[in-house]
Amino acid sequence: MEQQVKRSPFLCFLVIIGIACAGCGKTTRLAENWVIGETAVDENCVYGATLSGIQRVDKGGKRPVTLVPYSSENFEERQYPPGRIALDRDHVYWTREHAPIGQYAVKRVLKEGGAPESFFRVEKPEFENPIGLAVDEENIYVLSFGPTSSSSIDWILDPLSSNYKGGALVKIPKSSGVPEVLISGLQAPRDLAMDETGLYWTEHGSYIEKFSHESDFVYQGDGAVKKIPKTGGAALTLASRQDGPSVIKVDGKEIYWMNQGHYDHHNWTEGQGIISSLRPDKPVVHSAPPPWNLKSNFVLSPHFIYFQGVEFYGSPGLYGRPSHKYLLRIPRSGGAEQIIYRSDHDILSLTSFANDLFWLEGVRGDVRRMKEPPVP
Repeated sequence: MEQQVKRSPFLCFLVIIGIACAGCGKTTRLAENWVIGETAVDENCVYGATLSGIQRVDKGGKRPVTLVPYSSENFEERQYPPGRIALDRDHVYWTREHAPIGQYAVKRVLKEGGAPESFFRVEKPEFENPIGLAVDEENIYVLSFGPTSSSSIDWILDPLSSNYKGGALVKIPKSSGVPEVLISGLQAPRDLAMDETGLYWTEHGSYIEKFSHESDFVYQGDGAVKKIPKTGGAALTLASRQDGPSVIKVDGKEIYWMNQGHYDHHNWTEGQGIISSLRPDKPVVHSAPPPWNLKSNFVLSPHFIYFQGVEFYGSPGLYGRPSHKYLLRIPRSGGAEQIIYRSDHDILSLTSFANDLFWLEGVRGDVRRMKEPPVP
């Protein structure tokens, strides 16, 4: 793997702190109480799929509205809250987290409001637990994790059934609602992206059982980034032997994904980073995590990669104490991380549109907007 020259973590820290002291960007609070969720943006509004419902506010912070309310007292809404979100010209689409057999995995509502419609009833175990969503003019695409528990007979026949080989990528025409399985048997899929002709996804990889004084399960380092045409066909592996790939983005001909690494021998592996690959055989690492712990989200602009980081008191292991949260950026052409925003609260669901960045922040669920800082 081709990587940038490694920099001293301490030097990186000084560079970043120096930039931070020069002042972080100012933000505008557009709305509040969008508690834990994901956002999407179009020309006029910000939309959220949150624990309290499907919500909308315009980019000036006016006319906030709950399009579809959710209630913690309603069993179905409590068990299967909104997950991923996507937009087309007229509708907001969202997945229902953990949807099992018998439930609908996707719903939509008009951007102006109205009664929600249901799509993609879960009829097979491989359709359970939708975790990726994309929408184009004609179709809805759903990436499902598959069943997350194994029966006793599964464990007898396959002691490695915890590897979750039951995921699928499904296309649902808006006109008919009849699902078409593009590919199945996915190895712990994590995220879905789309361009004009293809669908891209990440697969986390597998573990094997190895009972010892050090570990019960050993990660095989066989995560992958894959692609398939929207029309179906053979899947193409774009990158293999990845260390826990998760979020994926596609921008023109360039593909970016995040390797989260994995917990091994009481520490996180050093394979973390945001990676791009114009050629499958030569991926490039764009981030150097120390002293930051990367969160599983990032967005692209024409010049920068924006992502979230956490500074820890002590070691950022299982018992590390997070202190400050940051919004950072890295030039897509290469260079050092820059802090553009700092908070004492969690920064969630980062997204972008044109020259603006949007995210949810903190336990109050503030919706924040920031103008993208100019290119130096």
